[in-house]
Amino acid sequence: MELLGLQSIYPNTFSLVHNGGTWFISCILICYIVFPFAVGQIKQIQTMTKILLMLFCVGILLYSPIVVWKLELGSIYSNPYFRLMEFLVGMLLAALMPVVRENKIICKFLLKKISIVFECIAAICVITVASKLEIGSQNYMLYSWILLPTFILILPALAIVEWKKIENSRIILYLSEISYTFFLVQLFLWPIMTVLVRSLGIQAGIAKIFSSFLSCFLLAALIHELIEKPFKKRILHIYLIRKD
Repeated sequence: MELLGLQSIYPNTFSLVHNGGTWFISCILICYIVFPFAVGQIKQIQTMTKILLMLFCVGILLYSPIVVWKLELGSIYSNPYFRLMEFLVGMLLAALMPVVRENKIICKFLLKKISIVFECIAAICVITVASKLEIGSQNYMLYSWILLPTFILILPALAIVEWKKIENSRIILYLSEISYTFFLVQLFLWPIMTVLVRSLGIQAGIAKIFSSFLSCFLLAALIHELIEKPFKKRILHIYLIRKD
């Protein structure tokens, strides 16, 4: 399953045969396989058709968690079909960017740094409140009702608005390089940090967050430096030799 990228096809085996976090790699592989075929079709359709197709995908993504909730079904969070729908929404957004750039109203109100900051804060606040109220706690795709429209607003703005200080920041670039490793190592550290926090008697929420974040960062950086960097250099070296 790991070698063929089939992790997301067998979600019930996450705790048995491999690290559950690799379902995301599986979904990415499936999306990349579909990409060349989908992009060829998207280029050929009209603007209105692109908008209708995007609304169709959004409709599926918003309706599906309600079906799960009403019928008490298993989680669809790692389901590659729904992740592919999200991927197609992103592709359609990219294809609609020329139209977005020409729309004066959108450019005036939505394609601004302050708009991006406000949308991020709004998404975080709503999800935090929903989590506290235990709304969608076992049905994470239900959060798409706030996250999907928020991301649809944020992505075009991020594609146009320039953040030179952030884009050229070495710290941000390094954090970007280790981001997926950071995501994976937390799954290994959860049981360890639970025992450690209890044994040290840490009660404050801020202390728990800081200790967990620091542990994830250090382990992710260590893996990046000792494994990822040498591996990337080796792959690049082999590629250059074959190219010559």
